Amino acid sequence: MTLLPHQDLYSEILPGLWQGGTHDFDTLEFPKEYPIWKSEKQFDSVATLYAVAHPVGWGVAERRYGFPDSVLSAQDIPEIHSIADWAFEQWKSGKKVLIRCQAGWNRSGLVMALVLIKQWLKPKDAISL
Repeated sequence: MTLLPHQDLYSEILPGLWQGGTHDFDTLEFPKEYPIWKSEKQFDSVATLYAVAHPVGWGVAERRYGFPDSVLSAQDIPEIHSIADWAFEQWKSGKKVLIRCQAGWNRSGLVMALVLIKQWLKPKDAISL
């Protein structure tokens, strides 16, 4: 299968802090060209919230926790806060951070809002941003 060139699925929310999604064919059911360590590193750290997304390349710190868009379990809440803490710490240490899910709206938006609240934004302002 030949994939067409694609547009990036992420946007910079604040300097060094990005939110986005995963390309349709960048999932575990589709083989990925290797060696991935030869690809250009776009981010220092990536929080992946989509369970079937391919892992990021070598030399990039990745924290993964897949959870559904609709119904959260009691065990999801502390994990979501933990990944937001990790993303915030990575970003505040000067790293370029991407928070990604499947489409780049729901799960990544939730974790991004938590990161922005840690930056002292009011929840309404974090969601608007």
